Amino acid sequence: MQDAAYSTLLRERRRRLHSQIAEVLETQFPEIAESQPELLARHYTEAGAIERAAGFWGKAGQRFASAIVALKSNAVHSSARRVAAGGPARAQRAKDATVNRLIEAPDNQKTDSRNHADGKRPWSAFWRNRSGLN
Repeated sequence: MQDAAYSTLLRERRRRLHSQIAEVLETQFPEIAESQPELLARHYTEAGAIERAAGFWGKAGQRFASAIVALKSNAVHSSARRVAAGGPARAQRAKDATVNRLIEAPDNQKTDSRNHADGKRPWSAFWRNRSGLN
């Protein structure tokens, strides 16, 4: 019985400490409350202040959702810049030039020993089949 009372006392002490930490952060460091709502949410959760915790968890979720949207937006804008600069067309031209060089290369430069048991694969046939130049 004494052990149960002791563990309860420790739990209550922890809850009070979490509550005090959350309140100090919220009142004396509002910039932290604004930039790291998940920190306050965690402390309020551990303190058992469910309504306060839920509010800060909601703010944290909105903050992270905005960050994800910003990352996706940056990726989309990056793609737009690449396309505007001729990225895919330039890449296709480079691929076509590589195919043409391989087709026109001497046979002794068209083998790749990585994929075939006999160690020989004529690249010209591979590229002709792949690019529809049969």
